[in-house]
Amino acid sequence: MPLNIPTLPQGQPTSGSLTAFEYRLANSAAFTSVTATLSAAAVQGATTLAVTALTGPIPAGAVLHFPLGVDAVLTAAAAAAATTLAVLPLSGPIANAAAASYDGFIIIPVLGEIQLQFAETSVAYQAFTANGGNVWDYAVKVAMNGTLQIRTATPENDPTITALVDAGLASGGAALILFRYRRPNGNWYYGAATIAANLMDPVRAISETSFTGKTTGQVYRQAPL
Repeated sequence: MPLNIPTLPQGQPTSGSLTAFEYRLANSAAFTSVTATLSAAAVQGATTLAVTALTGPIPAGAVLHFPLGVDAVLTAAAAAAATTLAVLPLSGPIANAAAASYDGFIIIPVLGEIQLQFAETSVAYQAFTANGGNVWDYAVKVAMNGTLQIRTATPENDPTITALVDAGLASGGAALILFRYRRPNGNWYYGAATIAANLMDPVRAISETSFTGKTTGQVYRQAPL
């Protein structure tokens, strides 16, 4: 029987859950972020945002993360100097002068939870330092390795993962990405990872749009906005 791939309804990628995963290819050209600052408060369910003139363009599908966990998903591209943004119905109100930035990251609608696991033996430190009494302490932590697993219902020709799939295939199955991962409690985790389709069965892994990666460097946490 053919495999029936589940599909997500078109709509806000994070509706019903605070879980979100965003990525940007590490070798992407330098990107100047564009900040959207509201010039008038927006109510829950609003589909347009009044903003001060944008300093640069924001593409359709971009997600702006405003304070208090309200995401605004653009339904149409906004040009530089635009003062109105068309968005999907807001899940909550946004106060006047609230700001959010688009910085080139692409959001992937996730299927289930993101798996981000570390092993304590994989943490690397720059050096040891003497602490007196023949005791040595760790100095600066410079790396921590772990496993990152992502599964999404978006097909491989969806613009949100096309760049990831193409980069992975072009480099033999792996792509170096910068990622941001928001857990249901609202905390964000930032890091870098080499991510790929399942190398044992790459065709199936791509068709199911599930990826496994190895994190490199440090992973940072930021409290909810």
